[in-house]
Amino acid sequence: MQPERSLPKTGTFKNRNKKTARAKLLSALLLCIPLQACESNNGDAALAIEKYLAKGPIGTSPDFFLVRNSPDGPENVAVIYGFKDDKAFCYEVADIYMKRYPSEHYFCTQANY
Repeated sequence: MQPERSLPKTGTFKNRNKKTARAKLLSALLLCIPLQACESNNGDAALAIEKYLAKGPIGTSPDFFLVRNSPDGPENVAVIYGFKDDKAFCYEVADIYMKRYPSEHYFCTQANY
């Protein structure tokens, strides 16, 4: 892992910050390959992911599941990990999804303790 660097506070910093935020969001959305799809294999893959994450966080902060309330109950739809503050980023993604899909409710739960 490389040490964090501080960037100069110029107009390009703002553009880089936006690009970085977009890249992080894209990464998170790619992680949104629904864990629900794993459920089609009798939940074996989803259970394996949950067991792996229960061992401890990936990175320095606890990992989080992005959860969608559905008629059948809460469903883990993505795993957020590898960010400086996984919880904050997970809630950012949840807010984006709730704005895009106002009839659905998303929230985050910690994946490891």
